[in-house]
Amino acid sequence: MSFSKKGRLLLFFLLLLCLIAGVTIYFSSTDSANPVPEQPIDISESMAAVLYSTSLTAEYDNDGKSILAFIHESGEISSYETTGLESNAIVKLDNELLLHEKDQVTAFTDEGQPQHHPFEACSVYSGYGQSTGSIIEKDLSYSMFNQSYSEDQSYYISTIRWSIGDSFYCETIEEYVLTDGVVGDKLYLLTTDIIEHRGLSLIEVDFQTDQLNVQAYPLNEELTEDLLVFSKLITDQNDQLYVLLSDYEDSVIYLKLMHIDLNQPSIIGEYVLKEYSLEDDPIYFIFNKNAVQPIQGKLYFPDGFGDMYSFHLSSKEISHEFSFLDYAREEYENDEMVYIKDDLFYFFRYDEQENRHILEEYQLDGERTKQIEISTELQELIRNERVHIYDFKMLD
Repeated sequence: MSFSKKGRLLLFFLLLLCLIAGVTIYFSSTDSANPVPEQPIDISESMAAVLYSTSLTAEYDNDGKSILAFIHESGEISSYETTGLESNAIVKLDNELLLHEKDQVTAFTDEGQPQHHPFEACSVYSGYGQSTGSIIEKDLSYSMFNQSYSEDQSYYISTIRWSIGDSFYCETIEEYVLTDGVVGDKLYLLTTDIIEHRGLSLIEVDFQTDQLNVQAYPLNEELTEDLLVFSKLITDQNDQLYVLLSDYEDSVIYLKLMHIDLNQPSIIGEYVLKEYSLEDDPIYFIFNKNAVQPIQGKLYFPDGFGDMYSFHLSSKEISHEFSFLDYAREEYENDEMVYIKDDLFYFFRYDEQENRHILEEYQLDGERTKQIEISTELQELIRNERVHIYDFKMLD
């Protein structure tokens, strides 16, 4: 049998495609059978952890990517990579750090090798942004996830995962969560009707080992379409809750503090902290929910311009405490987060001039007492990955 010149070319290209497909299948099966060993990570050698991940839209073509980087005192890093999970957060415990993933939970300890706990019966798709925590009285940790509308679009579904020791549990609730916080042995959620964009409710969650007891307390019926929440639910240990939020009216953005009484759940006050023009939107945004904490009777909070303020919970006085040094915000979402620990402020940021990340420590009076230049390996890891910073926590 003979072929024309055109037929011979077609046969050649078909054989070439078969060869490429065979090689691809071979190496794919080889990689699956012999996965690259995970890098041992000892969290006792790390001072901080920062989490990056792709957004949900970046996962339409593939699984996306999450990068958890552990920062050492020297500025060097260790890293763990997995599939993407938008708006995710890490859970910091005494001697352990948990990373919830779509179908598993990965635990990092001082023993080196990460430990994986399957969670296929409770797949999750997106977090709520720093909506994780622990309840010391119950030796329990939790993480909140943003799931989906119900099939008939009549309500919203969220998932709560929690763990007690090595046991993991999961349950869904019919709520859209704006933020969360722990008081004593209970978890509290601030929620809204996302269907009608109206009303705030306080949800009390009592963990009963393998199930939840949930109680709802309506707070108001106001429109929430333009409401943005910038903090966790913060307690002063006197059955009072505070939450930082913003709303706008007549072309003015109002940064407010809402005061909620837990004894008879109700809103008992709103205090205007700052005013911004619409031109400042979204630059004025607080860096992250964990950046707002009470210290010695004052509620400390930074704004997006790098200025740290305080609100005296008794006198209601607002003070400018200090500004982060050598910093000017250029654009929204530029790898900046703040973490408050032991009356110290930690500022993680990207220095565009140096093309590297920096971790700084500040005292209450604004004195910068530590500045660590982080290895450029971090920048190389996240470059061209379409990842966003979703969490930052100090570990030691």
